[in-house]
Amino acid sequence: MTNNKGIVIDPINGRITMTKGFAKLAGFIDTPQYRLFTKTRNENPDYTIEVKNAAKSVNKNTHKGLTVVFMDKVIALQENAADAKAEFKRVKDFYDGHPAYYSKIKAWFLSKYPDYDLYAPAQSEEDTPLENPAPALNVDITPLNNAA
Repeated sequence: MTNNKGIVIDPINGRITMTKGFAKLAGFIDTPQYRLFTKTRNENPDYTIEVKNAAKSVNKNTHKGLTVVFMDKVIALQENAADAKAEFKRVKDFYDGHPAYYSKIKAWFLSKYPDYDLYAPAQSEEDTPLENPAPALNVDITPLNNAA
């Protein structure tokens, strides 16, 4: 089997497999991918052609709800909360203004607290969004007394 950046030739099974991106670029006549594909196809006319689909991760942990505020709450529950909060503040200050601010802080947090969900604080009412929030109205609704 040989791999040439998006196209794989499998002589054992008689297959030419391409990535989806390679196949898209091979559809344009004046591209290196088109030239490589036509050369490969001409050299192996009996091979079947397949487009490889990316494998989707079924068990991907997305860390839904892991905000910086939530991280701060988890850190506050630690035995050495004062030191941990100081370290967390240094990390936040270090990455302040960085284009990947949240990603960097999240990576640091997950490396320090991989089992954060085991001792995470219970979600409070202020963290839970209301299903149908009504706007706050400051209206005096006392009845008017017309019998004067």
